[in-house]
Amino acid sequence: DVRRVHPDDDALLAAQQHVVGLIHNLNAGHLVLGGVVVADALAATALLLEGFDHCALIDAKQFPGRGVEEPSDGKVLRGSHDGFTETLVQNTALLRRRIRTPDLTLESRKVGGRSQTDVVLAYLESKVDRQELETLRRKLDAIDVGSIAMSQESVAEATMKPQWYNPFPKVRYTERPDAATACVMEGDIVLFVDNSPSAMLLPTSFFDFLEEANDYYFPPLVGTYLRYLRVGVMLLSLLITPLWYLLVKDAGRVPEFLSFIAPEEAGYVPLLV
Repeated sequence: DVRRVHPDDDALLAAQQHVVGLIHNLNAGHLVLGGVVVADALAATALLLEGFDHCALIDAKQFPGRGVEEPSDGKVLRGSHDGFTETLVQNTALLRRRIRTPDLTLESRKVGGRSQTDVVLAYLESKVDRQELETLRRKLDAIDVGSIAMSQESVAEATMKPQWYNPFPKVRYTERPDAATACVMEGDIVLFVDNSPSAMLLPTSFFDFLEEANDYYFPPLVGTYLRYLRVGVMLLSLLITPLWYLLVKDAGRVPEFLSFIAPEEAGYVPLLV
């Protein structure tokens, strides 16, 4: 309760003690007035007006951060040369700059009992898979850790179901705003974690790792050719080695024009040197 008091009023001391009590009422990073969160402990500004039972929170804080520059592992010959940084607000602004539609939803959450790390889900309201979105929300709310020290990797380990039989990565990362924009426009979900320059692209498949940003900046024929070429090289790398081993073990199956790959004499290589 806010009351006007005169400096000579005896109630001034009581009001000061009340304010001191409110300041000590910091719990989980928030300042609570009468059970209502009115200000964030991380330098957010609370605007209180007399006669109103609500307040406005103004995010006026600014943390040190580096400038927008092209990521070292995602350089392209054409297209934009900017990249995500460790500042969450700057990353979401780069995405909003490319998708200027009200259909783009940026859903903010806090993860971590002590760190209270900001996490943002970016998706198109009309194209997102609602079941996948609800599953991701439940997994984020169920994270019970004190701090997310490794940023997005900690979130990935806590949300993705462990599969010991699957050695392939289950989450795809990118530091390029144009790649994240393309995924959002296709109906995927982009997960931003504060203090991390990488964005998580969900859901993902095995063939998504064969894509590159250059594919979108070349003509469709050239981009399609390069993508099929990568798929072919990947399949050859998986098949050529076991096929060669099979032919070497049974020299009678080796055709005449491939006789040069057959060993002339048997040799033994120890497993432990």
